[in-house]
Order: sequence, then structure tokens, then C-alpha cells
Amino acid sequence: MNNPPFFSFVIPAYKLQYLSETLDSILGQTCSEFELIVVNDKSPEDIKGLVDAYSDPRIAYYENEQNMGRADLVASWNHALSYAKGEYVVLASDDDVYSADFLEQAKALISLHPECNLIRGRVAKTMPTGEPYEEECAFEPILTQERFSFYLLRHGYKCAANYIYKRTVLNERGGLVNFPCAWYTDTATPLMMADKGALCLPNVSFFFRSSDIQLSANYTIQVLQQKLSAIEQYQSWAERYFAQLQDTLLVQNARSLTRKDICHMLTDHMQYVPLRNIKMWKKFIYGNPTLYKYEKAMAVVGRLLHHFKR
Repeated sequence: MNNPPFFSFVIPAYKLQYLSETLDSILGQTCSEFELIVVNDKSPEDIKGLVDAYSDPRIAYYENEQNMGRADLVASWNHALSYAKGEYVVLASDDDVYSADFLEQAKALISLHPECNLIRGRVAKTMPTGEPYEEECAFEPILTQERFSFYLLRHGYKCAANYIYKRTVLNERGGLVNFPCAWYTDTATPLMMADKGALCLPNVSFFFRSSDIQLSANYTIQVLQQKLSAIEQYQSWAERYFAQLQDTLLVQNARSLTRKDICHMLTDHMQYVPLRNIKMWKKFIYGNPTLYKYEKAMAVVGRLLHHFKR
């Protein structure tokens, strides 16, 4: 490829189960001005064998010397993005799927608003089999940073792989915003990149697969601890960021999202971490002052403590 491509898809690959579906959806794009970079994050599965079977000149394959994602997921993502050469870059996942016109829709909007650094694909959630079961509302095609922030915090599904970033601007700003477990990285990074406005694809173009092999499906006390830390870090980041925009409404939206997510996380983990392990839960609750800042979260904690007294 003599000239740099217009788009770069970058996949930090670890899971093999759905990877072929992801590759097929990317290689089947109606817009052909892209490269596809696959970075094997020291997977125990045969990622290379699958990629080699495609024999497509648009694919570039790399391997990490060690599993970077286990130590720092966002750092591993930023490392994978460093291989990209395109003007715009997509951090693709190894289990989700794109519509055939994902790039075509994006390029049409970019031609109208080349000043924007951020393009967002409209999301549909799918079953593990790939069958869609829920789609988000359509955003307006062009949004100011303030309106995009409001839409995203109130109505948008939280994903990472449905975004297209202007690569040089993302690099200048330090890459994807790094929080533990990549929790809120897919919120903070788009907010940061929307300062020149956000372009939003009108049609569903990204299919987010719900399955038990995702990072978000890891329900241990250790992961819950990391997610709470990420929430605290994101809250501080959001308050600083929106304060400099002098937008108190967005600060309130960020706080509301934080309260909601803490409640959801506690409720989800209650289903998977045995409640009978009273000492573990008590140690977790009393050792996390973050929980006491949010009244609704305390209602969930109250249910836990009531269970302990039975």
C-alpha cells in the first residue's frame, strides 16, 4: 500500500471464538480505503493461523511479546493503535461486527464536516449468536460537544469499538483515556475528542455482542474493586473537564451516571459473588468510602447489610 489509507481498523486480539466474524465484517466494507491491523496480545489460541488464512494484503499482523492487556488493558489498546497509519482510526474488538456501509457512512459525513475529530457509529446489541435484540436511538448527524455529551451520558450505549477518531489528534492528546479495566475509557475518550463536534451515523452500523467472554462479564471482588476505582477516577476527570467548559449541567449528568453505574455494578456482582461470604462483602463495603458518597448506592449496600444480619 503506497499511500497511507484513509481509515485504519486496529484489533487487539485475544479471543478467537468470534474473530472471523469481525474480520469478515471489516473486509466486506463497501468503502475499501482502509488497512486492517491485528495485534495478537499473546493469546493462547491460534490467532495467527486464522489471520493467515485470509491472505488479504490489507491485513497487517503483529504479536506482543507478552500479554499486555492483563497488566493494563488501555495501555495495550494504545500500543496496538501505534501501528495505525490511516488518517482516521477505529479500535475494533475481537468479537463485534460492523455493517458493510460503516466506513461509507462515516466518509460521507467527514466530507461535509472535516473539522470534526470524532465519528460515532449507531449501536445495536446482539445475542451471542449475533442476532440483534435492541438498538439505541439515532443521534443527530452533527452535534456540538455539549449536545453530544448530553446524548452520550443520557441515551448512548457505552462501547469502544463504534468510534472513529482522527488519529493524529488522538495521539497528540495522549491516546485513549486510561482508567482501570478500561471502565469509562469509552466515555471519557469520545467526550475529549468531541471538542470540534461529533458526527453520528444515522443507521445502525455497529453490532455489540453480549456474551460471557467479555471483560465486563468478570464478576470477582477484585474486578469490582478496580471498577470502583475507575468510577472515582472518571468522576474526578469529568468534573475537571466539564468545569473547564463551564457546564454545570454536564457535571450533574456525570454524577448521575456515576450513581447509576455503582448501583448496577453492585447489583450485578451480588448475583455472581456468593452473598454467604459475609466477611468478604463487609470488608469490601466498609473499605470503600466511594460507596458512601452516593445515596442510591447506599440503598443497595443497605440491602446487603440487611442480608448480613439475617
